[in-house]
Amino acid sequence: MDQFLGLLDQQFPCTPKSSAMRKPSPFLIVAIVVFLFSVTFAQTQTRANKEKLYDAFVLFQLIDPNKAYQYANEYLKQFGSDKDSRVESARMFVIRHEYAPMQVELQKASAAGDHAKVLTLGRQIISKDSENLTVLFHVVGSGYQLIEAGDKSLTPEMVDYARRALKFLEPANERNLPGNVKAEEARGIFNYKLGLLLHSASPVEAVAAFRLAALSPAYRNTRDVYLYLG
Repeated sequence: MDQFLGLLDQQFPCTPKSSAMRKPSPFLIVAIVVFLFSVTFAQTQTRANKEKLYDAFVLFQLIDPNKAYQYANEYLKQFGSDKDSRVESARMFVIRHEYAPMQVELQKASAAGDHAKVLTLGRQIISKDSENLTVLFHVVGSGYQLIEAGDKSLTPEMVDYARRALKFLEPANERNLPGNVKAEEARGIFNYKLGLLLHSASPVEAVAAFRLAALSPAYRNTRDVYLYLG
């Protein structure tokens, strides 16, 4: 671009006395055409490369997550400054891929009843992946168990996590959920957990959460939720 501007300066000099410009030379016209063609060609190549990288990332998510991770990283390296849903999708995939081993450990800790470890691992994951419903599910469940064991200081944090999950599960956000998440059932589960967390501190809010839980397939025919409703 600087070379192009230099050519313009040479062909169209301006003086304090006159701003008139000479007729452009054939050389300048050719230079302008070549420059514009090279810019257009470079932009076309960039767009084509962008499409190929993203298509490969999407394809390998189903075939080879490790390759998908490589393509997602390369896509972010080249186009991460763009503000669009593709960049966000690639970025979230990279985060979840990197934290996948930690999530496996969290799920093992949850199955073993190691609630303190679940919270330690879960907080780390949530700090980077705040919409991870699986992690939020385990963290809220373990947090409730620790609260029941006497650590009431955890209540505000667990209430916040449950409400955060419910926000992600609102009908307006359902299109952004993973395909394996059944939003209505998930809302029932988190409303039930929220009701348990609020049962002592805020009975009125707890009843509202239990009522919403009772409407979901997960608790519609479950006796426990109706006991809390009286």
